[in-house]
Amino acid sequence: MAVKLIKACKDLNVGMKTVSDFCALMGYPIPSDPNYRIDDDLYMLLQKEFGFDRKPNHRGIQSIGVANFRKFEKLEPVSLDGVTYVVGGNNAGKSTIVKALRLVVENLCTLKSVGSDYSQAGMTPLFRFDLKGLNIGTFEKALYRNASIKAITFRSQLSDDVNVALTVEPTTENSAIAVVTYLRIEDSYVKFAFELDMKEGKMRLFNIGGSPTTEDAEVRLKKLNTQLKETQNKLDDIQAQLENKVVVLPYDKMMDLINKSTQFNAEKEKQEKIIKTVEVEIKTRQKGAGTPAGELLFETTPSLNNDNPSDNLLVRFMKGMQVQLSTQNTKSQSQKSKSPVYVMNLDRMIGNYRWALTSSAIEYIGAHAATQKTIFSVDDYNDETVAIIHEWMQQQILPGEPEYEFIDRWMKTLNIGIRFAIENHFGEAYSVNVTEREGEKPSSLSELGMGAIQMMTLLLHISSIMRKYAASKVKPLVVFEEPEQNMHPNWQSHLAEIFNDMRLAGFRVMVETHSEYIIRKSQIQVAEMKFVDQDDLNENCEIATYYFPADGAPYKMGYRTSGGFMNQFGEGFFDEAAKWDMAIIQNEVSNPVRRRR
Repeated sequence: MAVKLIKACKDLNVGMKTVSDFCALMGYPIPSDPNYRIDDDLYMLLQKEFGFDRKPNHRGIQSIGVANFRKFEKLEPVSLDGVTYVVGGNNAGKSTIVKALRLVVENLCTLKSVGSDYSQAGMTPLFRFDLKGLNIGTFEKALYRNASIKAITFRSQLSDDVNVALTVEPTTENSAIAVVTYLRIEDSYVKFAFELDMKEGKMRLFNIGGSPTTEDAEVRLKKLNTQLKETQNKLDDIQAQLENKVVVLPYDKMMDLINKSTQFNAEKEKQEKIIKTVEVEIKTRQKGAGTPAGELLFETTPSLNNDNPSDNLLVRFMKGMQVQLSTQNTKSQSQKSKSPVYVMNLDRMIGNYRWALTSSAIEYIGAHAATQKTIFSVDDYNDETVAIIHEWMQQQILPGEPEYEFIDRWMKTLNIGIRFAIENHFGEAYSVNVTEREGEKPSSLSELGMGAIQMMTLLLHISSIMRKYAASKVKPLVVFEEPEQNMHPNWQSHLAEIFNDMRLAGFRVMVETHSEYIIRKSQIQVAEMKFVDQDDLNENCEIATYYFPADGAPYKMGYRTSGGFMNQFGEGFFDEAAKWDMAIIQNEVSNPVRRRR
């Protein structure tokens, strides 16, 4: 049932411009008329975007797996949490995850076709390996050394509902550009899958919902009724407080209760609508309606929709199928009769896919050497530190603002100094000065140690990302590559606290590291969360550590409520310091008296 724009804004507690901008981003532009009716599919996307009960780490890319890529013949999908640590030996494949993440997300967001014509060859999607800072270069360098076929496959869960698998093959030898020969999107919400097979020249639509039964729907209905009861209890409690004649509420407390009442009433209305839908679904399933799992619903040749040539290429393919579903006679022996349901579900898939892509932004903070410079020239394009300082200055972050205070707080915590200042010299260069103690003159950042320079550069970079996404509900996955460079053990352990601060601010973090101190601190953080039992931890802990052995598949370490790990690291990580410490102890025991030199 369509909902008026003004009511949708009230239910979701957002402004009309915010809703209008989001709808345009999703490819569904709407007029600014408060009485305009938003259909169910678009309202579903608005609920996913602005629903107040969604956890931050449910946003964005959830996992990544590969086949025939770099070190791995096959790597099962690795899941990403609020903070995900990746550790292991050199050349164990840790960077493979980071590179695969960037390749999948950035290519899907900018998917282009080979040519401008509408032949099958011309419509074939391109896949680039020469992304900035990726250091892969060509398809051949990315291909697993002992691959039996020249094809690389990526598998990723882009959101709670959307899974993507794509296979790429080379065009010419030693080329940075490959072609996507196969791509499949599975939408677990719609329970449909869209498949693009450029080798066979086919687009296909599948049902992946399985044979319908009433059991799952009845369980879902029971859960929804419980949630409705909880919402009603909260409303009753608020109403009781508002109607209490004995206790006079302060104005701000009363307004807070009224706002909560409005939110819970909106939630109650949504829950009641969903319950009615599920009740109808159960009745339909009891009649035996539905199709088996994976049944081919529709098959056709690839075609692109031309309404918006600049739109995402994969969206244009799905819209091209929609057009054919709406106009082509599909009553053939191998295909089912055309149905408006297929068109509607494809529209939902398009919306879900767009939402998944916009939620899958990645910010990459690579490992780079600190530079002891007094002046940073804006023309030094190859200096990463210059780029970070320039970006921070462009954000115009002022003292007293949260992003500035973030740097200030950590400077003091780490005893780097009590304040900092960046000066712009006639638009040609920057200098960074730090005041270490009260009463002292500021000194150049270059006069501090390499570790302090590295930490200040890292804090500036994080601060810029925080400002960039300050007004956005959708925070990116921030990927760090060996951030501990040049830092002594105490600062390395503090990095784990910085990453957790980012998680609490809504960001998701992935860290490729060799630091035992970061991982040790993460164990303490998990223990301090005081989970009730292991089940509570398994369900709610948002910190994870994966170990990549030199040979074999990577595995999740698994935290215990005490902070200990369920699994063991391979040799050369946690055991390295202990091994040499034990050697020293044994040496002291066997040689109690030393010869004087």
